[in-house]
Amino acid sequence: MVAALLSLEKMQVYTLPTRGGVNVAITVAAAPQLEAWARDAAADFNRRNSQITVKVIALKGVDAAQQLDLSKADGLPDAWLPEAGFVRQMVRSAPYDSQGDSVATDSLLWLAVARRSGLAGKLNWQTVHAVAADSARWQTLGAGDARFDAALPSPANSIEGVAAFLSAAAGYHQQPALTAEMVSNAGFLQWVDEILIAVSDKNNSPVNQLTRTPLSVDVGMVMQSDLPALNASQFMQQSPQYNVVFNFPYLVRRGGLEKEAADREQAAETFRDFLLSAEQQNRLPGYGLQPAGAAVNGRVVAVDGATAERLRTQFK
Repeated sequence: MVAALLSLEKMQVYTLPTRGGVNVAITVAAAPQLEAWARDAAADFNRRNSQITVKVIALKGVDAAQQLDLSKADGLPDAWLPEAGFVRQMVRSAPYDSQGDSVATDSLLWLAVARRSGLAGKLNWQTVHAVAADSARWQTLGAGDARFDAALPSPANSIEGVAAFLSAAAGYHQQPALTAEMVSNAGFLQWVDEILIAVSDKNNSPVNQLTRTPLSVDVGMVMQSDLPALNASQFMQQSPQYNVVFNFPYLVRRGGLEKEAADREQAAETFRDFLLSAEQQNRLPGYGLQPAGAAVNGRVVAVDGATAERLRTQFK
C-alpha cells in the first residue's frame, strides 16, 4: 500500500489552479551551472502534466542585462534563475521578482595539481599572491618548477570570475562584508595585478585548462559544480577562506502585457514548486550541486549588486 501511494505521488499531475482548460508554454532561463538539472527536471515535469510545457534555456549572468532588456518585455523568459541574488541586483531594470526562493547551492573551490605537495593545506589567495610574485618561493613550494601558472575565471566574461575576485577582495581585506569602495581600492587592485602575472591564459576557462593533457597549470579556482567534468584524482581540493555562494533564486517575470500573462506567472510558480520538491532537490548532487540552503565551507561573502558591478568594471 505504501509503495502504491509513493508511486502515485511521483506521478503527480501539475495543473494551473485557475482555468481548467488553459494550456500554457513557458520559458525558463537558467544560469549555466543549473541548466542541465533544470532541463532534465523540465522534461520530467512536462511528462507529468497536461497543461504546462516548460522549455529551459541557458543565460549567463554577464549577458542578462542585454538579454532581459525591458524593451523586449513581450519576448522575455517567464522565469529567470540567475547565479545569485547579487546578479539580480546587477540587472536593475529587468521585470522580474527582486528576490526569490533558492533552488540549489554552488560555491567556489580551489584545486591544485596533486604533485604540488607543498601547496597541501595552503591553498588561499595569500599563498597564490606570494608565489605569483616570488618565483624563489614557488620553487620551494612547487618542487623546483621555475614558473607558477594559475587558472582563474575572468570577471569580464563570467559571474564565476566576479565571484572569484569577490573572494579575493574578502581575502585581501580579511572580512566577508564588501563594499564598492573596497573592491576598487588601489591597494587591492595592485595586489590583484600581481596575482594575474601568473595567469597566462586569461580568455580560457579554468575547467578547460584543468582538463588539458598534460596539465599546463598548477592551481585553479572553479565552482563545485565543475568537479564532475574533472579528474578529481589529479587534484588537491580546498575551499576558499572566503567563499561566494551561488543560490540560484527563482525569479518570475511580472507585469507581462500578453493576454495570458497571469496564466504564465502561475505556470512559472508551479514549475518553481516542482524544482523545490524533495525528488528534484535530491537529484542535485548528481549534477555537482547541493540542495537549496545547503551549508558551504568558508566564510560566506556578503555583497550587493552595486559592489559586484563595480568589481566587474575593473576588469573590462
